[in-house]
Amino acid sequence: MSTHRVTLQPQPGFCVKTTSLESGTYTVISRPDPIDASSNSKLDKSATQVVTTVPKGHKIFVNVAWDNNVPPPPQKSEEDIRKAMMGADLDTSSAGAYFVPVIVSDGRVVNDKAGKPSLVFDCVFSAALKSRCTKDYDFRTFLTEIALERVEDKSGLTLSREIALPNIASKGILEPRSVLIPSTRPLAPAKPLIEELPSAQKPTAHKQSDVNKIISPMWSAVPEAFQGGLGVKLTILVPKLTKALFGSGTILDVEANRIIFRVPGVYVLDLRLDDSGEFSAIEGEYEDDTPISRSGGKGMDPDSAVAEWSVGDGVVVIRVKWV
Repeated sequence: MSTHRVTLQPQPGFCVKTTSLESGTYTVISRPDPIDASSNSKLDKSATQVVTTVPKGHKIFVNVAWDNNVPPPPQKSEEDIRKAMMGADLDTSSAGAYFVPVIVSDGRVVNDKAGKPSLVFDCVFSAALKSRCTKDYDFRTFLTEIALERVEDKSGLTLSREIALPNIASKGILEPRSVLIPSTRPLAPAKPLIEELPSAQKPTAHKQSDVNKIISPMWSAVPEAFQGGLGVKLTILVPKLTKALFGSGTILDVEANRIIFRVPGVYVLDLRLDDSGEFSAIEGEYEDDTPISRSGGKGMDPDSAVAEWSVGDGVVVIRVKWV
C-alpha cells in the first residue's frame, strides 16, 4: 500500500451557509502566500496561528467542491448507496460500508456582505460525484451532511442543520492544497513514500475506544538523524487500521508546520509544530514520557517525508527532515 502527493485545484460546486450552535474557539492558520499549484514550491513556513473566538450563532460557510484527484467512493450497488444515504450503514470501519472520501481545508476568516467576519471551510469531493449531485437532490443532501459532519470533526464546533444555500458557487477563493492520497497505480521505481512492513508482535500501549467512535490515537515524536541531517521520527499507534480502511480515503498530509492523519470514521490526529519546536496535538494525544522537541531548524521539509505502515502491528511511522 502506498500514497502519493497531489496538489488539489478544487472546482466550485455549491455553498452551504450555517451557524454555530454553541460558543467555542477555533485556531485559524494564516499563510501569507497561498500554494502555487503551477510550481513545485514548498508550503509556506511563515504560517501564523490565531485562536479565534466563535460565539453562538456565528456564521459559517462550507464550500462543497470537486477535484479529480480525490478518490471516489467504493463501487457499491444502488441499494447499498441508498442505505448509506438513509443512515443505515454508518460503520465506516466495515469493509463493506459505502464511504465518501472528502478532504477538508483549514478554516479561514472571510467577511460576509455586511462586513462581519465569518468562518469558511472547503470540502473537496471526487469530481466523479458531481453529475449525480446535480441530478439527485437526496444525494446532494447526503453530501451536504457529510461535509457538515467533517467540518465539525475538524473544527470541534457544533453546526446548525438549519442551513441556507446562497446563490454563489463558493464563498471566497478555493485555494490549491497539497495532500497525500492512496495510490491507485504503481509509483516510479524508487523507495515508496509509504510501504507496508511485515507483521510482528501487536503493540500493547494504545488508546481504546468504542468501535463506533472516532479515536484520537496515541503518538510520540523523537529526534533522529535522517537523510544526512536532523529530522524527527513520529510514531502513531493505530490498532484498528485495516487494508480496507487504508483504501477508503485515508489521509496523511505532511506540511511545513503540521501533520494531519485521518482514517475516516476511525482515527483523527492533527499535530502542529510551534515556534519553539514542539509538537502539540490540536486533535490527538501523546505519550507523556516521550520527548517531542526538535533540534534546530525552522520547520519540516514535506518533500522528504517517508511513512511506513505496518497494518498487522497497528503502527504508522513517519520520518521527515528539518529545514
